[in-house]
Amino acid sequence: MGNQQVLKLFYKDIPLSWAKQEFRINQTLVQEGFPVARVYNLIEKDGRHGIVYEKVEGESFLKRLTQKPWTVRRIGRTMAEFHHKIQRDTACELPSTKDDLSRRILEAHELDKETKQLLLDELQNLPNGSHLSHGDFHPDNLMFTKDRVVIIDWMTATKGHALADVARTVLLLKLADIPKEIPLIVRLLIKFLRVQLHNAYLKRYIKLANCSIADIRQWEAPVAAARLVERLSASEKQAMLRLIHEHCKSMKQKRATETR
Repeated sequence: MGNQQVLKLFYKDIPLSWAKQEFRINQTLVQEGFPVARVYNLIEKDGRHGIVYEKVEGESFLKRLTQKPWTVRRIGRTMAEFHHKIQRDTACELPSTKDDLSRRILEAHELDKETKQLLLDELQNLPNGSHLSHGDFHPDNLMFTKDRVVIIDWMTATKGHALADVARTVLLLKLADIPKEIPLIVRLLIKFLRVQLHNAYLKRYIKLANCSIADIRQWEAPVAAARLVERLSASEKQAMLRLIHEHCKSMKQKRATETR
């Protein structure tokens, strides 16, 4: 492997099909001019699948945030600008965002059948779309380099309504746990800055997309339910469940009022 290349190794339980999917997505997006790293090869090492990528010299938005906290609003605005920029048509063959969310909701063993059905019914009534959705758009998946911004980790990309992806980012900015391997002082700093980052991101995105907070929030409960199948900490899982149950309670009350 050359000096300008880097190997991304997947967890051992990640199937080859997922690695192939990410490889194929990146190949297509590079050809279409999206801000992504080039891919060179698929390999296997120590029983794990991997992708050889172009080595991106720079730092993540998250690292920049912790090193230069006074730039938090600028980082939030830049996140919104690149999120909006990538949400366009692509020739890449990708699963439907709604189908992907539906599958994950059905797999969430923390939810009972009634709750799942409420969420699935609501999801089907939300608007359709065909734009590229990253699937995990957060500050640690965006990189500053000398002359450009690069977006990494496209394994969960889909095609669908843009605001489904925005709702996921909003949930991550508000509720995602900060990894415990990060030093305590840095975790405290991130906790302090995340509200400002969230607000700057959301304000800028709403202006660019000409949408409302309500347009985004209508996606939050289905997206939160789909997150339950991911590797979440106990506290983050509880936060998702509180959001879901409060939303479903409100839905039931609204339906009861409408049937009177």
